[in-house]
Amino acid sequence: MQAVSPVPVTIVTGADYAAREQAIATAIASFPDSAHAVLLEGLPQGNALLHPSAQIALQRIAPGCICCAGQLTLKVSLNRLLRPRPARLWLAMASSAHYDSLCELLKNAPYSEILLADQHISL
Repeated sequence: MQAVSPVPVTIVTGADYAAREQAIATAIASFPDSAHAVLLEGLPQGNALLHPSAQIALQRIAPGCICCAGQLTLKVSLNRLLRPRPARLWLAMASSAHYDSLCELLKNAPYSEILLADQHISL
């Protein structure tokens, strides 16, 4: 049986919603033949740059602390995005204040068996 490679995860924090979405859209363009899963905290205030497609599985969750108050929403959204095993996962949070808490959540089962912490982009 062939081992399944972990999914690299990039966490994008800071700036405003549009800047986080733009950073992810730009990065995704560097991997045109890969399947991506994107979880964005917040809602666009205009035209969204990212849209669900054959290449992008996209979930938007309401703004707030996604690792504390929104933990159930975060877990449900993550599970949905990870089910088809994307090539890469992008997580965007409004604030880096709870970055360590989010990383701790991702280091525990079941995510520790699926994800590989790759990078943090702070805007």
